[in-house]
Amino acid sequence: MQFLLTVFSSAAVSAALTGLVLWLLKNLIAERLKGAVRFEYDERLKRLDAELGRLSQDRTRKLERLLKHYERQIEEFYGPLWNLVHQLYVSNETKERIERRLNAEQRAVVDRYYHETHFRPIHEEMRRIIKTRLYLVDGAAMPDSFYKYLRHALQERDQRELAEQQHIDTTFLKGVPWPSDFHDEIKRGFDSAMKNYEACLDGIKGTLKMSA
Repeated sequence: MQFLLTVFSSAAVSAALTGLVLWLLKNLIAERLKGAVRFEYDERLKRLDAELGRLSQDRTRKLERLLKHYERQIEEFYGPLWNLVHQLYVSNETKERIERRLNAEQRAVVDRYYHETHFRPIHEEMRRIIKTRLYLVDGAAMPDSFYKYLRHALQERDQRELAEQQHIDTTFLKGVPWPSDFHDEIKRGFDSAMKNYEACLDGIKGTLKMSA
């Protein structure tokens, strides 16, 4: 009887020990699995953060390049042309108001004054900008109004210089009129560059805020 009690007691202890060992193993395996999963999660999170950081930097660099392009459009192309065209309009309006009260001889003097002092240098500067900064224009090709303006300005220059310097009458050649849509084309380009500039600036600010 005592033998049976001893056997059963040993069996119970063994079963208890076995259960304890199994519980310990189960918890150990569970903790290791949790650790492995946590490690894998942390690694993936690091890789994701690094990828997002790289994408954020790439996007910021792209926006900065675009921002510089639109800035140059405003400062070196559309802005100066817009200003010069308005100078032409103001000078021409003032010239016409003055000439209304003058005789033919006086009007000729005023005409030469405005041409030499205002119109010629303004047109030269506009042609220089179009010639050297045309790559900043919106679109793949030069707008038709720009081409018409160049024809207008160049033909007027040549005919005037032939008349004044060589005394050659070219009045038989009809002048090319000022393109009515030239001013509007410049304004559209200027407005578009300003809008794109502001959008890029907002995009950079948003990217920097997200990465902060």
